[in-house]
Amino acid sequence: MEISKVIIITKNNKRYENLKKYFQKMGIKTIKHKYKRLARDKIDNHTTSMCSLICTNAAINNWYNHYNIWENILDNLDDNVLILEDTCVPIDNFKNTFQEYKKQFPQNYDIIFLGCAGSCDNNYKYEFLGNIINRSPKEVYLNGKELNNIIKPSIVMGMYSYLISLKGAKKLVDNPIFKKTKFDLDVVISYYLLNNYNYDIYACNPPLFYNSNTKINKIENHDILNKITGTDDDNIINYRPLGIKLTTKSLAIFFISIIAALFFSTKISYYIMALLFFYLLEITYTKTDSRKIKSIIFELMVNILIIVIILRIKNYMNKKM
Repeated sequence: MEISKVIIITKNNKRYENLKKYFQKMGIKTIKHKYKRLARDKIDNHTTSMCSLICTNAAINNWYNHYNIWENILDNLDDNVLILEDTCVPIDNFKNTFQEYKKQFPQNYDIIFLGCAGSCDNNYKYEFLGNIINRSPKEVYLNGKELNNIIKPSIVMGMYSYLISLKGAKKLVDNPIFKKTKFDLDVVISYYLLNNYNYDIYACNPPLFYNSNTKINKIENHDILNKITGTDDDNIINYRPLGIKLTTKSLAIFFISIIAALFFSTKISYYIMALLFFYLLEITYTKTDSRKIKSIIFELMVNILIIVIILRIKNYMNKKM
């Protein structure tokens, strides 16, 4: 089996050119798919009603771009197409390793993930998630012999490198689940397809590609924290009607507020003052970005609400006792 073409979803021209040169040396044709962003007035047409409210722009646009490529594969009757996001990086000695892996590729495949977090790289965090939903990677056998580098994944996180067949593209495009964005595409595939016997989905293990940019969904609600930690925030929820975005750091601060209210209620006033100082510092640092200020104020209100509710519940329980 040979790769017919490589389609690279491109946000950054420099990254695309680097990948293009890499595959040219292997004699493989690359096609640039310029990353498309949906206009606000088009989002409702391409998302479910719930997703249009809470899905991040990155989740919606990523889904839209991948689905467009699947449709183009069908239109052109292409088979064995490698789809890459321009943030992916091939492993050292990719060419020779790929030739070895290729001998193990099942001929009847729909999708083969050449790289993904989760099952592909034995990431313990996603392995734990697999245990929660009672799934684990499965071995793949050929002529009664277990394949060394091909598995049936239990969790795939990231759509940055996968091989797709013509029949695989047709199954995805024909499936009503994928007509509109529901959530992050990799999560939906993990939930709906990996345990579905109608889909032949495999993954390379160890992976052939890694993602150089694990922080895909970015905003800067927490400029101060980003300066301290050196990382950007990941969007968890984007409530579009109000323009409010919650991040992983937002949830971390909510958790700290819960702990403070539960176990340090006698000194909660000090925590609230520190919280107010932190958010005032964030607002001052953010200056005139109304979108970020709105999210910061919302977070502060939620934190105060969490503390008030927990303290009232504790007071109620103490009176009952």
